[in-house]
Amino acid sequence: EIYVADVMWPDFNRQAFHLALKSYQSRDRRFGKV
Repeated sequence: EIYVADVMWPDFNRQAFHLALKSYQSRDRRFGKV
């Protein structure tokens, strides 16, 4: 899956990384099911 951050790469820090992980953890994964 793809996560698009609002932060540009030079400003991507630990906090932005944790936000990405939280976003990924909250997704409802269906593994190809509709």
